[in-house]
Amino acid sequence: MLSNTTILKVILLVLCLAATRVKAQHYHFYNFNDKDVIPSSFVYKTFEDSKGYLWFLSDKSISRYDGKKAKIFGPADGYKDGGAYRILEDKEGVIWIVTTNFRLYYFKNEQFNALDSITVTWLHIDHNDNKWVATRHYGLIYKLNKNYTYSVPVLTEYKNNMLHSVFALNDSSFLYSTNVGVFYYSNRNTRKLLHTETYKGGAIGRFFSINNKIYITLDNGIYEFLNKRIYKKYTLVKNEVFDLCANGDHLWAATQKGLLAFKLDKDSFFAQGTYLTDQPILSVTKTTENNLWVTTLQKGVFILNTASNHYLPTNSIIKNSINFIRKDLTSLYLFTYTPSYYFLSDKKLSVCEIPKSADGNDKRILKGTRNISDSDIAVFTNRSLLLGKNKFRFWNNDSGHLVSGLSNHVLMTMRGALDLTYNGKTLVYGKDFIRLDSTLKMYTNSAGPLLCHGDTFYYGTQKGLVALHYSKHKLQYRIIDVKGNISKVIYYRNKIYAITQTNGLYVLDNDNITNISTANGLPANYCSAIVPYKNHIWVGTNKGVSRINISDLSIHNFTEKDYLVNEQVNDLEIYNDSVYVGTNSGLTTFSVQTNIVNGNTAPHIYLEKLLLNNAIDLVRNDLIETDYLNNNFTLEFVSPGYRSGKSNRFRLIITANDVTDTLHYDNSSIQLLALMPGSYNIRADVMNIDGVWSTTPVLLDLLIHPPFWKTI
Repeated sequence: MLSNTTILKVILLVLCLAATRVKAQHYHFYNFNDKDVIPSSFVYKTFEDSKGYLWFLSDKSISRYDGKKAKIFGPADGYKDGGAYRILEDKEGVIWIVTTNFRLYYFKNEQFNALDSITVTWLHIDHNDNKWVATRHYGLIYKLNKNYTYSVPVLTEYKNNMLHSVFALNDSSFLYSTNVGVFYYSNRNTRKLLHTETYKGGAIGRFFSINNKIYITLDNGIYEFLNKRIYKKYTLVKNEVFDLCANGDHLWAATQKGLLAFKLDKDSFFAQGTYLTDQPILSVTKTTENNLWVTTLQKGVFILNTASNHYLPTNSIIKNSINFIRKDLTSLYLFTYTPSYYFLSDKKLSVCEIPKSADGNDKRILKGTRNISDSDIAVFTNRSLLLGKNKFRFWNNDSGHLVSGLSNHVLMTMRGALDLTYNGKTLVYGKDFIRLDSTLKMYTNSAGPLLCHGDTFYYGTQKGLVALHYSKHKLQYRIIDVKGNISKVIYYRNKIYAITQTNGLYVLDNDNITNISTANGLPANYCSAIVPYKNHIWVGTNKGVSRINISDLSIHNFTEKDYLVNEQVNDLEIYNDSVYVGTNSGLTTFSVQTNIVNGNTAPHIYLEKLLLNNAIDLVRNDLIETDYLNNNFTLEFVSPGYRSGKSNRFRLIITANDVTDTLHYDNSSIQLLALMPGSYNIRADVMNIDGVWSTTPVLLDLLIHPPFWKTI
């Protein structure tokens, strides 16, 4: 006779159709191709400046994006060219651009200025803020003077060759490439760089300073410049490398045939994979929001966050949407609406199938799941099942018992009711009513998810959260002021948390009720899942996942634009210190520590315009003075940031006549109308999508003079 352990192994062997060891990193590239921001899908470069603006250099134009609106520059701004391919910023905040017409511009005080005397192929700014220029014709290298004029050519040796790029090591030594090779120049001596194994010269060389190392890319590999020589690092690229970018212990290379990922281990390169292989990748840039921006020849820009892993229907064992996620003591279960489900244990992901019922019924459309103990999960199809210790048992609705004979005090029947033994009594939670011992009945408009804590039973209705208490054979209840259709209620660390489908999250601390919604930084008020973990509450919404600190209720959001494969969250769970997010597009997982160690980046805020009477653009001085007839002001702020640009919240702290008021706004354009005569000290701050406030405010002092008859 077979033992129970043997039977269990046989069942698992039969039910698990395929399995794979979880190793490979599956990245999700979010395509950003907004024509209002980037007029062309041919994008040379993306660049983030020191103020947080994103610049896009395409084959047609230059645009600057603050996360909310974009500005495309033209002749009115001093820019008279079309496309551009190189952009840098110096230590004074001046933006430098090389155009596809080989013209050099600098952008200062919101205006472009062209340096037309020579045609430029490359610009390099060294660590001393010196600007070095390589020319298209006559093979000359110049150093720019402080007044934006060109110095005497530093290099005149290759007048018959076009210079492609230059990299200054110091004032007397630099690297440069031409159409005949890569050269090292020092103290008026030039030496062609050679590599005995693979490099033969003749390739277009580009130079990059990454992690205090200098790399040279050629059409046959990546090299490192060290001790006045070049050394092979990776020579299997076999096509031209346009750009390099470091991200943690990875190096990303933009090539003619896709985006290459390398793992850096001391002095060695290990290839991790190639992505977006259907076209040339022109550049890859890391921003302060920890995203990689990848530009392409034909498909615009892609955004990648390497902190998350994705199991997509096209590149993993998972072939369906993930609708429910549950875990027991040792494993994680990912359920779809079909009979297939996925089982993750010991880093091994298996696809399995819910068995047919004892009578052979094959209508296995999944309706829901519920954890009913640490080791048991109720699974609801057309027939109710109990999944415990990796084994299914069927619930017989006719007999009211599990077919296997195993009894459990919690089980959902196919009618959607839940039987619960509660203080020795049977409490039935149904679709339309709550009944106690078949004698006491309380009808509700709609019954929501339940919570049983201590001697109180909580359930949701359209009128609020009902706390039901049974004491001395009497059914007592009270309605807690929680607005909206309640999705789920949990108890964690002496507080009750209730998520809704219309009003976000409610925190119940004894008699205190706190509502957390989009006004506090939640990405959406429709909440679908909630999971407590250590010092945080994780909430799934239809616009991403929020991690909420239970101490100060600060919020960090994870959205489709960076972390998630899809921000319409069906369910989420935390397993082995990782967050698993189920969506219609597959599964996303990332560490619970993501962005906690380094903290969140504080947003910037700038006063873009200050209008008087909605017409006159005032010059911002230390003190702005007007008379009592000119007392209407419009303040237009900008807070650059791709993730937060459309979700920023602004705050004004206004002090007048020793009285301080704090005002909050969702709009970046704020009007202060009909101000009374007097002195006003105004402080403006901004909060980003993660609930982080700016650290450097905008300060403004106004003085409105009274009419002369009210003066001494």
